[in-house]
Amino acid sequence: MNWAVLRVDLVKGFNSFLEGSFFPIGLNSTNLVLIPKVSHPTSMMDFCPIALCNVAYKIFSKALSNRQKPFLPLLISESQSAFVPNRLIHDNIVIAHDLLHVLKSKKHGDSCSMAVKLDMAKAYGRLTSNLLNFWWSGEAKSNKIKWISCDTLCKSKNEGGLGFKNVEAFNLALLAKLTWRMETGDDTLRFKSFKSKYFKNCNFVDAPHKSGASWVWKSILSAREIIQKGMRWHIGDGSKVNCWKDNWLPATSNFSVTSKNLAATFSSVADLINHSSYKWKSDLVSQYFNLRDQSFILQIPLSSIGEANCKIWGPSKDGKFSVKSAYYITLSVFFPKPRFVPLDGCSFDPVRSGLWNQVWKIRAHQKIKLFLWQCNYERIPVNNLFFLRGVFDRSCCLFCELEVETVDHLLCTCPFACMVWKLSPVRLDFNADFSSFWPKRNDLIFKQKRWDPFDAAQKAHIAFQEFQEISRQNQLLSPPSSPSFVLPQLWTAPATGFFKLNFDAAFNSARKTRGGGLILRESLLLVKHWGYKDMIVEGDCKSVLNFHASVEALMVIFNDFKSLLKVCAGSSLAWVPRRGNVVAHVLSKKTLLAECGDFEWSIWPKWLLDALFPECSSCSFNG
Repeated sequence: MNWAVLRVDLVKGFNSFLEGSFFPIGLNSTNLVLIPKVSHPTSMMDFCPIALCNVAYKIFSKALSNRQKPFLPLLISESQSAFVPNRLIHDNIVIAHDLLHVLKSKKHGDSCSMAVKLDMAKAYGRLTSNLLNFWWSGEAKSNKIKWISCDTLCKSKNEGGLGFKNVEAFNLALLAKLTWRMETGDDTLRFKSFKSKYFKNCNFVDAPHKSGASWVWKSILSAREIIQKGMRWHIGDGSKVNCWKDNWLPATSNFSVTSKNLAATFSSVADLINHSSYKWKSDLVSQYFNLRDQSFILQIPLSSIGEANCKIWGPSKDGKFSVKSAYYITLSVFFPKPRFVPLDGCSFDPVRSGLWNQVWKIRAHQKIKLFLWQCNYERIPVNNLFFLRGVFDRSCCLFCELEVETVDHLLCTCPFACMVWKLSPVRLDFNADFSSFWPKRNDLIFKQKRWDPFDAAQKAHIAFQEFQEISRQNQLLSPPSSPSFVLPQLWTAPATGFFKLNFDAAFNSARKTRGGGLILRESLLLVKHWGYKDMIVEGDCKSVLNFHASVEALMVIFNDFKSLLKVCAGSSLAWVPRRGNVVAHVLSKKTLLAECGDFEWSIWPKWLLDALFPECSSCSFNG
């Protein structure tokens, strides 16, 4: 049965549960399944119980948990860091490590302390992992050949690597997440604990390196430089932000000013703002800052109510910290890329030429792409490489036994290779040709089987046809993309005594223009001044409604709106699907195209009536 069949009864039962507390008998019946945690379980401790609940029961319980979620931080002790919004489970791990450091470091005194270790395996099970290293031996002192260096593997694919994470850099990026929470001063038990111990009388950015500090604290400080590179101020009233030293420009990388004006008599960003008109003092900006800084400063939108400055993460669009962006900052700070130096008079740069991108875009099997990648580095185990490393005593080709077996010779100039290329029915096809040389060469070494060029070319062509057939079947088996079923929801009229404001915004990145649409309700400031307290505000952009707008202008607008919501106690902000916000959406598109001009018409335009009619016919309202 699908959703189209079940939705009516399920929604009806769900509404009766919320409105009348009716819970059907047997809905919470659960099947328990024991999943073994080890290969050969011998006791109940070796099993992990999994509860298979009814889908409807999961929906009901999820709705209840979502209703309780805003109150959980108030009801649950701050020492419980898991399963509570805005708390991280590793906070307690960090605190526990620091406490153990205190116990270990204490050598004298009258007071005593004790730590109790609990068996956490019963609660969370045991986690085992097995990392199979394909490129190097797992033994530290192994004499096996390391064909590709770790630095090469950790490069991105377009730079000639495989995109592996640099473990050291990734560890620093994860530490930067802890450091960011310290920098933004979150009100957690971990922050209070470390502040009282390490930076009681100063801010985190000025916290000194103390001798005898725990390893956790030293690790957090090691990532402070990453935070200083990525953090910038979102300007509100501009107070307490130093315009010469702090990061506050909405640039892509360097968020601080590059102007060096020693004649300036001011240092605060607030001195550059006209607080009566909420605009920048353009004459002062042009006098003391260079063209680059002027451009960034004048495009910063200013709050109309003087909101407070806040710290945001500059590399991300929504201002929220991300480990991914911190990882790339870590690479640029601690692992800078070496400058390309031409060798032997050759100025060819595979990165700038796009060679690596061409390799990975080839329509071929992944193992063929990987083989070509190794060939470009000349890192497939041909005889010449073994000879240069002292493994073999001869370097001649196994096929022709005439020339040195290099990658170029094996794949291009060897008589066997030339004959296979000539006999191949498909020219320069990687699946049909490159896949034939290396297996045949290995058969000659390990199986003493010598292949005929015609047989090699024929087998390669068969492999090519199989690849094409599998690709065709995969395309046929891929289900066509279809939109998921969404319950129809038109615009609904507000209850008696309420006003409703629907809004939407549109952007044109090519023309660098933006438009907005508001429908039917009075402006927010008029609502405040006229005393209207009960207003419902609806929009269809979730990122904006969650105050995570990617455009900084929207961040200012909605931070102002967030402050006004506190004044209008009866007001609310909600997300609705596009079908419930059609008129505001159409208005925003029209203003983006500059087609509607003024918002007042003696005769309403037809496109507005076409958008309003379905809403008016779906419900009745006063006003």
